[in-house]
Amino acid sequence: PAIRIGTLSVIDGRVGVADRSRGQPFATTLTPIEFTLTDFRTAPDFQNEYRFEAATVAGERLVWSGRFSVQPLGSTGTFSVTGLKTATIESYLQNTLPFHFSSGSLDLEGGYRAAITDRMGFSVELSALKLHDIGVAPKAAANSAPWISFPEVALSQVAYAFPEQKLSIDRIDIDNAKLSVWREANGAINLLQLLPQASANAAASAAGPTPAMDISVGTIAIRAASIAAEDRTTRPAAKFALAPVTATITGYSTDAAKAIALDASLTVNGKGRAAAKGDVRLSPLTANLALDVQNVELPPLQPYVAAVSGVQLLSGQFTAKGDLAINPAPPRGQSGLRLTGNVTVANLATRDTALRQDFIKWQRLQLTGIDFRQGPDSLAIDRIRAQRPYGKVVISEDQQVNIAAVLSPPRNARTPARAQPPAPSRPMPIRIRQVTVQDGRLDFADFSIQPNFAAVIGSLGGTVTGLSSAPDTRAEVKLAGTVDSYAPVDISGQINLLSAAVFSDIAMNFRNMELTTFNPYSGKYAGYNISKGKLTTELHYKVENRALDAQHHIVLDQLEFGQATGSKDAVPLPVRLAVALLKDRDGVIDLNLPVSGSLDDPEFRLGPIIWKAFIGLLTKIVEAPFAVIGSLFGGGEDLAYVDFAPGSAMRTTENGEKLANLAKGLAERPQLRLDIPLMTLVPADDAALADVAFTDALAPLLPEVAPGGSLAPQQRLAALAQLHEQQLGMKPVYPMPPMPDA
Repeated sequence: PAIRIGTLSVIDGRVGVADRSRGQPFATTLTPIEFTLTDFRTAPDFQNEYRFEAATVAGERLVWSGRFSVQPLGSTGTFSVTGLKTATIESYLQNTLPFHFSSGSLDLEGGYRAAITDRMGFSVELSALKLHDIGVAPKAAANSAPWISFPEVALSQVAYAFPEQKLSIDRIDIDNAKLSVWREANGAINLLQLLPQASANAAASAAGPTPAMDISVGTIAIRAASIAAEDRTTRPAAKFALAPVTATITGYSTDAAKAIALDASLTVNGKGRAAAKGDVRLSPLTANLALDVQNVELPPLQPYVAAVSGVQLLSGQFTAKGDLAINPAPPRGQSGLRLTGNVTVANLATRDTALRQDFIKWQRLQLTGIDFRQGPDSLAIDRIRAQRPYGKVVISEDQQVNIAAVLSPPRNARTPARAQPPAPSRPMPIRIRQVTVQDGRLDFADFSIQPNFAAVIGSLGGTVTGLSSAPDTRAEVKLAGTVDSYAPVDISGQINLLSAAVFSDIAMNFRNMELTTFNPYSGKYAGYNISKGKLTTELHYKVENRALDAQHHIVLDQLEFGQATGSKDAVPLPVRLAVALLKDRDGVIDLNLPVSGSLDDPEFRLGPIIWKAFIGLLTKIVEAPFAVIGSLFGGGEDLAYVDFAPGSAMRTTENGEKLANLAKGLAERPQLRLDIPLMTLVPADDAALADVAFTDALAPLLPEVAPGGSLAPQQRLAALAQLHEQQLGMKPVYPMPPMPDA
């Protein structure tokens, strides 16, 4: 029907609104209401002007004005909402809202266009939407402090179209936001409680599919935000303060294939800074980011370190700069993830929590030219440079090495349950072009012996070039330093440090080390303290295909023992005798101890084998000292004795050579004192001596014989008879000759 109303006005109106379809009935009152309709007509396409104003008892205000037509039914206009409380929104949405608003209000203004024909369509454009003092908390702890708070959020140029389900926002500005996030001991993230639960999602699915909304945001700007992060899976919990956080996100869209530009930075625990800049695609995840981390303090990571070791992080700053590329569908032969750049860890200091002593330190560790790739995995580093590195190795009273103890998880550490061991995989290829060490130091202490032993390798420097895990590669090692400030040490050769059991060919030389340094070991294992002497060693270890060939050349110069210690652990051998046998006339002991074996042998342990070889050498020396002298100067085992003819002291050519070799050996071993006992063989020597005495007594009684002549038997018989009468005082009685056979 054709209807015309000149003016329709409602002044100081009041409307009660109730919705009993909610879980708990919702009710509110709008008052006062002011409504004006001017020159209303039902004529086709006639635009009727209206204005509506209303307020709630909470002070929320709505202003709505515009035009509408009856034929066709449609409307355009503008509106504004001022001071709408989040509590009002929550009281209406109730359980459909997965979180609780602890505070907040919003203001908005914009325009709309609606048309109802064969299908309903409308669009809304907001020139501004502002949220004030928004606080979000979990429903289960509605009275707790908000987990998320936004003092000020401004959205500009918001447009929504239905039924297209298209939402676009030109810009979102978030200032001074605060976020409290933590990870529970079971691994759950607290913020997930603010999201719809699975049951609600299932109910929505049962009601029918909801068309996906097309959302796009031109720019999201976050300024001066702060994040309080906590990880309660560790004891104590790891805590991080990230503030201020600044980020600009450009081009966000629910179309995951579109690129998003990211430019973000944050300050970690008030000192370090981390930044990322580049492009990201969400599905499939693709990224090209420039990363920059500056001077992030390492001690806040202590709870994680304590969970896997006995190390305490005292200081250290982490700096890194590089590029991260993620490609879900890389070209054939290329990696899906690649991280390149440089890393520096400065002023690192750690402590052994059990011993309460320094463990590992360095002034600066720089890794340059890092290239890590995933799928297939590989790691390449151009150069590692360690400035003033320090390490401490300690053997405790119960003979435990601190490195193994420190790097082992504490007994009460939480360890995640593992259903089954991971499947074996190929080791990741690793290549390091060069490692440089400058002014390094290694402290060694042994508390398992009394008095305690300590030594320092200082001024350690040099290079390791060409490190690689490939079995056929060889790294060149050139290192040098000093022991206790003055004794030179150098290490050189070729080694595959990343696969050392495959190939190693390393020589280690220590020169002019003071032997008194080793008094604790000498007193315990040799039974004597050392009063003076120096040690030089040349050690050569060669491993090929897990077979070891080790050569130990040891030179002891001017070794002198002091007082006996009475150690119960001393070897049951005359050590002084062994030293005297080994020491030459210049006071030098020169030993070679070769060791060989297979690294696959579970019983093969290099240290005990070397000690066993040394004890075996001493045992052989003291059990066969003349064999040692003979092996050095000739004569062998025969030097243990010198034979003379029975009853004679005359040297022969053979025993003369023996005595000469023995004399030479004694001259070269001035500390040896030789005690020669008189040894006789009674039957042979007595017979020989008796024969000599008989010959000497008979000779004066024999007649002289002309040159070339000989005694007649009767002459010799007469002399014998005379000697018999002289010696026995009676003439000899001759036996009767035997009777001839009949």
